[in-house]
Amino acid sequence: MPASPKVSVIIVSFNRSADLRLAMQAIVASSHPDVELIVVDNASSDDAADVAESFAGARVARNAKNVGFAEGCNQGLALASGEYVALVNNDAVVERTWIEQMARFLDAHPRAAAVGSRTYYWNDDNPVGSHEDGFFGYTTVDPDTGFTAPTIDQDQPERAVATLSGAVVMIRRRAIDELGPTFLEPTFFAYYEETDFFARALRHGWTLHYVSSPASWHRVRASTATTPQAYHDWMARNRRRYAHRNFDDGALARVLSSARREALGLKLKARVASLSNDERARLAALDWVRENASLLKAQRAALMATGESYQARVAEIERAARTAATLSAQSLVSIVIPCFNYGRLLGEAIESALAQTHREIEIVVVDDGSTDDTAAVAARYPVRYVRQRNAGVGAARNRGASEAHGDAIVFLDADDVLAPTYVERCLGALIEAAPDVAYAYTQMEYFGDRVGVHPAGPFSRRRVLRGNLVNASAMIRTAAFRHAGGFSRDFRVGWEDHELWVRLLSLGFGGTFVPEPLLRYRRHGRTRNTLSEQQLRDLDWQVWWRHPRLYWGRIATHPLRLARALKPPADRRPAR
Repeated sequence: MPASPKVSVIIVSFNRSADLRLAMQAIVASSHPDVELIVVDNASSDDAADVAESFAGARVARNAKNVGFAEGCNQGLALASGEYVALVNNDAVVERTWIEQMARFLDAHPRAAAVGSRTYYWNDDNPVGSHEDGFFGYTTVDPDTGFTAPTIDQDQPERAVATLSGAVVMIRRRAIDELGPTFLEPTFFAYYEETDFFARALRHGWTLHYVSSPASWHRVRASTATTPQAYHDWMARNRRRYAHRNFDDGALARVLSSARREALGLKLKARVASLSNDERARLAALDWVRENASLLKAQRAALMATGESYQARVAEIERAARTAATLSAQSLVSIVIPCFNYGRLLGEAIESALAQTHREIEIVVVDDGSTDDTAAVAARYPVRYVRQRNAGVGAARNRGASEAHGDAIVFLDADDVLAPTYVERCLGALIEAAPDVAYAYTQMEYFGDRVGVHPAGPFSRRRVLRGNLVNASAMIRTAAFRHAGGFSRDFRVGWEDHELWVRLLSLGFGGTFVPEPLLRYRRHGRTRNTLSEQQLRDLDWQVWWRHPRLYWGRIATHPLRLARALKPPADRRPAR
């Protein structure tokens, strides 16, 4: 039996000594037999360096000043002798088998430069070791903007990816040496330095991979809690730096053009409302690019002389992920029913799902912390029941999707009802559609306190951008849903579905319309859908500013649209 490969674990530390202790304890307890632990302390003001030195066998390097995460990793690499190098944040904890399983994966995939895995949230409400809480899955890349985004509560057992999170990742030393002479570019200081490295790896023929198990836990925003503006500044600048260093000429030109349009919109917005930290950072990043043009040009010239097209590699990876499953008349469809205190109505929703003419279905009921008889009602039916702490309908839908095994998903609210042919008709529409058609939606029939048919119509990009055209129960390809990252947790009062459809547009996906009223939508009392005009304007605002590339071109050319976009939500209007 061959000997286990040596793994060097590098932890760059800056304060948070209690978290560091937990991170190191997890490494020491690893099941892997040959682990080298290296800690580089970036001039912590607490006792982090002393904590590191209290672990027997750990190699500890103390810096006189904070040289940044990137240079700290480079210093750790100079001390490392392992065949594989694991980067573990000082506020991250890995499972006991994490090192062993990641090393085994790299052994089995010789052209894999790196592998990462599922990372659960770690904070006061989400303890280390729990597999019941939300998690970050694999990270996607929008090659047109340089933005990276982790999928939320969504992943796949294993897939090739375009980048990985640097919080917890294992990298092949041979790939690092081949891409040298510098491992992580020191001028990044912190954030996007690993994205830059992985972009270089892709451009030189290496692959990157994500696996859903084993897991790790990472403190949510622990590294930025005390310096939020600095975090946003580094993120905005380094996103541009990484684009200059790796993007094709055409893609870089689009990034710069988009940044200029966005800057115009932000300057207009600043006249009537205060900018957020992130918005101020994005505005300042454009000035930073102009001021550092010579540096960026020199770095680009040095890196772009060799290697493949980054955009082509990213497109190849994402295209394969988007079309991973081909739908057929025999495809399994998952019906996910989130429920919060609607036990009295849940049975009717489940029975409508069980009555589908398409028989290849599974039903997943997600109890979002209900205090009524939801669990007892679900127990009467052949469904999979999952319970979680109350986190909102978007998080509940995401949890259900993460449990789903189907090639397509229908999200059915617990107070709504499906017509018997709903799944059959929507699945048929997706089977006939092109692969970039991600979802199928129907007309919606109101019942209860209001009757009638919601005036949905054929899909068009313009109509989706104008308003909430598509209902939340649209059938969506599972691969597309996971590729988009699921529902945002930021929309707790509504429009999390509309934001998803807009986000899918930004990723090149569309929808198709089934002109039949196959969803029965219950109107009763005051629900999330009885929103005030002010709340609707606020939700418009959130969607527009989350997707500026899609909206500013059409808004800024029309005075009335511009006035509406610049009118800030009530809680963000300037004080008089």
